Amino acid sequence: MRKFTKEIITFVFALMVFSPFSVLAATEITNEDLENARGGDTSKGITFEIEDTLEIYNFNEGEYKLAENLELGDAFFRISQANVIFDLDEKNISSSVRTNAVIEVDSGVATIKGNGTIDGLTSMLVSCNGTLNIENGTYTRVIASCIKPQNDTSTKLSHLNIQNGTFTDVQMENADVVVEDGTFKQQFLIWGGSSVEINGGTFEDTDIALSTVPMAYPDDSSPYAYDKPVEALVINGGKFTGEIAALKIEGVKNLILTGGTFIASGERAVAAIAILSDDEKSLINALGENCSYDPELESSLYQLNDERTFAITQKEISVINNTPEITIDTKIEFLEGANQTYIIGESDTALFRLSADYSLFETGGKIYVDDKLVDASNYTSASGSTIIKLLKSYMDGLSLGEHVLKVEFNNGITANTKFTVKNAPSKNPNTSDNVLTFMIVLGISSLCLFIIRLYLRKNKTN
Repeated sequence: MRKFTKEIITFVFALMVFSPFSVLAATEITNEDLENARGGDTSKGITFEIEDTLEIYNFNEGEYKLAENLELGDAFFRISQANVIFDLDEKNISSSVRTNAVIEVDSGVATIKGNGTIDGLTSMLVSCNGTLNIENGTYTRVIASCIKPQNDTSTKLSHLNIQNGTFTDVQMENADVVVEDGTFKQQFLIWGGSSVEINGGTFEDTDIALSTVPMAYPDDSSPYAYDKPVEALVINGGKFTGEIAALKIEGVKNLILTGGTFIASGERAVAAIAILSDDEKSLINALGENCSYDPELESSLYQLNDERTFAITQKEISVINNTPEITIDTKIEFLEGANQTYIIGESDTALFRLSADYSLFETGGKIYVDDKLVDASNYTSASGSTIIKLLKSYMDGLSLGEHVLKVEFNNGITANTKFTVKNAPSKNPNTSDNVLTFMIVLGISSLCLFIIRLYLRKNKTN
């Protein structure tokens, strides 16, 4: 019993001694530590490498705290496949590197706290499958970008979560972004493939407080060439102020405004909110009677003249507890052919008719079966609204069973349905033919029996 009590006391003592160290587990880093890492010292969880001409500090999983201002020179920090926390402790990380960000989040998770400053041409970059959490601090440029080849249909994105902070420039592309608060100056730019939720913050700019732009690369031969809309922009709050307009929105599939204040404040002010869209009805329904076409606005903001710019013509508007929703791209549905069955040996084609205007498919439309691009030689397309016919030569070559058809239109909208491929059933003789054959055989048999009976009766009489 005495031995057991002694063991308990020893355990409690050890817990009291070592538990503070488990709480204060942050590793302090200095410029000397970085220099030691260059020499091969990994005791602080930092490894140094040169990749081509890039000088990179890689960090193991854990929390790191700045003991002094860090000057990286031409090097940068990289987080890859690790969960890393940087406590800036009101200090500064600066770098003169011009080809990469000061901190690059490759495929791991990085959290920045401590209300310090990260200073460089680009402060932070988060790429595909990386996550960046910013709790506070001051930053020059933050980029969330996941560049994918045109034929990459995966759902991988970069992830950016901003709790607070001061930002000169924020840009995102194929990114999932949430902003809770903060001050954003000069540029907040949303490129295609992104979904952004803004719950608060102050957005200021010399021209436009917030802009959206669909991704478009003019060189169609590039493997990265595509034109992709912004998936969604949800604004639940915040103050947006720009000299020309507070919001300039183009190529957004879904825009939801439930709160916020939007002000066009300069001498060149034209509208609180300007939206480039073909869908006049949905815009006016969502934003009210002040939403109308303005050719002068279109010229000043978009340098276009195709009668597609609609705007809140008031210079200031506040949205409070409102739930308007703009769906710029309407849903495309299958009018014919959904869930059909194609029978090999009987069917000639698989025909599908969709509700979209044919112009949305005629140039740039694509067909996928089971996520594989179908060559244009294997189908035909026509107007009315959009008619797609998968040819017999293609359908007969598919495996038996269920398949998924995806029709992709040039505005980024897709429509999906299933279809089934079956073999023709084994051909059995027709029932009516069986009955006729039976009747003929029965008749002949009856005649034969009658003749035999006659013959036997005649012989018996003789």
